[in-house]
Amino acid sequence: MIDTKYHQVIRDLSEKIVAAQRPIRILDALKWNSTVEEAFFKSGCKELPNVRGPEFYEQNPLKFDPDKKIDEFNQIERDIRRELGQFNSVGAIMQRMCREYCTVVEMLNARGTPHFTRYAQQLYGSADDAFYAGAPTLTDLAILISNTLSFIEKQTGSELDQKIYTGDEAVSILGQRLSKYFEDEKEKTRVKLSDDIIADAAAGAEFIKLRKNAIGKQSTDIAESIQSRLNNEQGAGDQGLMFGYASNETAVLMPAPIFYAHLLMKRQAMVRKNGTLPWLRPDAKSQITFLYDENHKPIYADTIVLSTQHAPDVSHAVLTEAVIDEIIKPTIPAHFITKKTRFLVNPGGRFVIGGPMGDCGLTGRKIIVDTYGGMSRHGGGAFSGKDPSKVDRSAAYMARYIAKNLVAAGIADRLELQIAYAIGIAKPLSIGVETFGTGKISNTIICDIIRNFFDLRPAQIIKTLGLLRPIYAQTAAYGHFGREEPDFTWEQTNMADALREAAKL
Repeated sequence: MIDTKYHQVIRDLSEKIVAAQRPIRILDALKWNSTVEEAFFKSGCKELPNVRGPEFYEQNPLKFDPDKKIDEFNQIERDIRRELGQFNSVGAIMQRMCREYCTVVEMLNARGTPHFTRYAQQLYGSADDAFYAGAPTLTDLAILISNTLSFIEKQTGSELDQKIYTGDEAVSILGQRLSKYFEDEKEKTRVKLSDDIIADAAAGAEFIKLRKNAIGKQSTDIAESIQSRLNNEQGAGDQGLMFGYASNETAVLMPAPIFYAHLLMKRQAMVRKNGTLPWLRPDAKSQITFLYDENHKPIYADTIVLSTQHAPDVSHAVLTEAVIDEIIKPTIPAHFITKKTRFLVNPGGRFVIGGPMGDCGLTGRKIIVDTYGGMSRHGGGAFSGKDPSKVDRSAAYMARYIAKNLVAAGIADRLELQIAYAIGIAKPLSIGVETFGTGKISNTIICDIIRNFFDLRPAQIIKTLGLLRPIYAQTAAYGHFGREEPDFTWEQTNMADALREAAKL
């Protein structure tokens, strides 16, 4: 039974926090005035304005009394402890919010002084901090973004990225990249050329060997067949089948198993980074088995598997309890977890060595994890590492876009779209639709609607979805579909109304 009184207490306390923080407008308190802004842009954004010292901010006083505001949050924190108790998990989160707002107030009150920087670093971290474990610092990230923006015109306007390297050049480039991750003696070579017929991927686990004559550019025959980016007849970069899928079983029109498996991985990363479970390590994977009813609606999770790397001093019992309580249960809706649900946490046992040091290969991306978790068929082509002239990537995105809009339009509850291409040919060879008995109109009519509303030539797919942008780093984790990120244009449902009207529904 739901404790409505308890929920009301939480709601009342939350509203107090919201009301107390409303006057705290951080950007308004820190922004430059119009005079400073005009001078900055007049200099071509090359000279930073002199806005140091508290005197500058005296011209822009805070809209609240800092001491009274801190007293207000301290009182709310005392109310939380009194109403919910010292160890209530929800109360702990709200108390932490109060303390952080107090730090925000102290930071704004210290504008123009050295104390401002210390408070800001306490709240938001330093530019020297890694923005996630094992990753670059925020400074490195800024440099990466700057370099990307500097070459964006070249990236979007060039004909083809030929990547022409001689064997010696490839050895030099790989050697420089590896030197960032391995501290070796100067005379020790990790990348070298081999004149043999076979070029080992890893010789003796110490060297990467490249065959001298194996380095070159893309086949000129292939390049000529797809190179015409200036017209709509750009040919497909390869032959093959691409599939798109959508199902109304989740809000983002994705299959429940892969959708919640990705959410588990996001939660694992969050509790690792925010210190809730500081002994977790980055390498992790998840898998969920759902039981479905006769209408293909998920009833409950039969088995939830989550394996995560961890610190060596953490026992399996502690790990299991923490993963279930802090990762699985906060992520999977309660009605999907029953007495029959099995939790398999690190079923292989100890998982201390992770990442490439523990298990790696060169067979390509996990294409099922990147797509629909096996609920739909897959043509076999990986997405990552390919520019959108390769229909393995662009047509798969377009197929998802079309399938999602058709389901959003109510034309089917589940829909799988297949598109077939031949290398060098712009128009697809065939379009196939499967609605698994859920279609409101025939598959033939659905195919006609697709042909009428969507141009499936590669150049037009690239234009429709805006695929010549540096957006693909985001797809390295948590899948390519079911994520309503601003850059993921293939997740939009902006065609649903027009498709519904065409289907006369």
